[in-house]
Amino acid sequence: MKKRIHLDSFHVAGFQYYNGASVWAELELGTKLDLVPEPENRHDEHAVAITYKNSKIGFVPSQRNTMLAKLLNAGYLSRALELIVQKKDSSEHTERQLYVGLFIKEK
Repeated sequence: MKKRIHLDSFHVAGFQYYNGASVWAELELGTKLDLVPEPENRHDEHAVAITYKNSKIGFVPSQRNTMLAKLLNAGYLSRALELIVQKKDSSEHTERQLYVGLFIKEK
């Protein structure tokens, strides 16, 4: 098994506004999610969407997305990064229901 280097962990922003509820049952601890830069996002030029099976479930929080968006938009890191579900709790406020970890995969 390859090692991973932890970069960051955070709650998925905007979870209640997207398709998180429709895939909630499938999101288990360790589930891998995808990062999709959205440079044309009218609210945030550094927006990075979080998707699962092509369903948008939210975003990387804006306080943490600038460097990540720049690297992804430039074509760096897309295959080197893993975003993994670390915690899910339906009893929390919707903005805090899904907690994820961002890792770099070692070569």
